[in-house]
Order: sequence, then structure tokens, then C-alpha cells
Amino acid sequence: LWCKGGAARRDEVRPAADCELAAGFVAIHFFVSGDIFAQPETQSHLGKREHEEIATFGGILTRRREENRQQFSTERWQARSDQIAEMQLSRNLHQPGARIGRGQLLAIRSAATSGFMLAVVRWLMVVVDADELRLGLRLLPGSPSALALRSTGLNAGNDAFCQGFRLPAVEQLREPASILVPRGYFRPGRIIETYTDRLRLIRLQLLLERGADFERASFDWE
Repeated sequence: LWCKGGAARRDEVRPAADCELAAGFVAIHFFVSGDIFAQPETQSHLGKREHEEIATFGGILTRRREENRQQFSTERWQARSDQIAEMQLSRNLHQPGARIGRGQLLAIRSAATSGFMLAVVRWLMVVVDADELRLGLRLLPGSPSALALRSTGLNAGNDAFCQGFRLPAVEQLREPASILVPRGYFRPGRIIETYTDRLRLIRLQLLLERGADFERASFDWE
């Protein structure tokens, strides 16, 4: 039970709502995009047999979706408090789950949202008496888009793309459009390639925040 300023009355307790939670850049990218990550250059290089399967009954797509379901899964948590920018969750202490730490990037989907939102772990604690693990999250504003990104330059021609995310500007909160990259990737003025449906260059501007496994920065299109 979450409360402030003393014990809550029994009639103030509200039922916990189930949420889906995913941890780790690879898993988050899968659930935000809805598909397994692939290098953009190789997505269209399908063999004759694969083209025939797609043309006849979509066999390759069916197999890929099945592989996705087997490789990735979400954790079930209960939402104890759901506000505009914050959430408090709990789950049984003995329930299997990913290792989670303060400042880590997560993806979460609740009954109130149609898609996954990005969130950052603010705090976590074990409640022994309740046999629970409790988690406090700060939601990142805006609906995320999954993308692929890689560095540019003379020495980057053969670099592989990696997973990243883009958040739209939110004028009401004075939040600029931003991009989330793996921790250690950000440098002011760095130009990187991004790919969603086509290649586009962006220039990283200001570091907005640095988490345990990510960095979020403002950017300009090149």
C-alpha cells in the first residue's frame, strides 16, 4: 500500500492494475517497434526461396514472429500509483525477472496506453513483510519511435547499426525532440546516421540526461 502523511483508510485502497514491463535496449526496441532488430542494409537481401514463401503464404514473416515471441517476453507488474509523469509498481519478490537498477531505461505498457512508453527507474526497494519488490518510475514524455543508428566518419564505414529511440517534442512541457542512444555514445556535435524507413543524418546537440544504460540528447536534422 502506497500512502503519504500517515496510514490510508481501507476505503482509499484501489485495485492494482496489471502492467507489462521490458528491460534492456534490445528487448525495449523489439516491443516499441513490434519487430526484431535487423541491419538496414540486409533487410531486403532475401533469397529466391524466401521471396517465394512471402509471395505464396508469408512463411518467413510467420516464422519471424514466432521467433520474436520466443526470444522476448515482458514481465507482469502491478501499478499501485499512476500519475501523469510517474508510476509506482510492485511484483512478488520471488517472481522471475530481469535485473533492474536505479537510472535504468525501461519500457512499460499499462491499460491506459495503447503502446509502450519509455521510463527511467527512480528508486526500488524490497518490502520483506509484503514479500514484494517495489519500483518507482519517471515516464519520459511523448510516444517513442524505434530506430537504428550508427556513427559517421572515415572510420565508421563498416560500423554496424545499433538500437536507439526518438521522442517527439512536447511543447506543453517545453521538452525538445530527443534521441536516446546507448550510454557512452553521446558527444556534442556528433553526426550520426539514423534509419527508420530511410537514412537520415542528425547532429547531437545538448545532453538532456544520462542514465545507467542510456543517454538522451537533443538534436538537429542535417
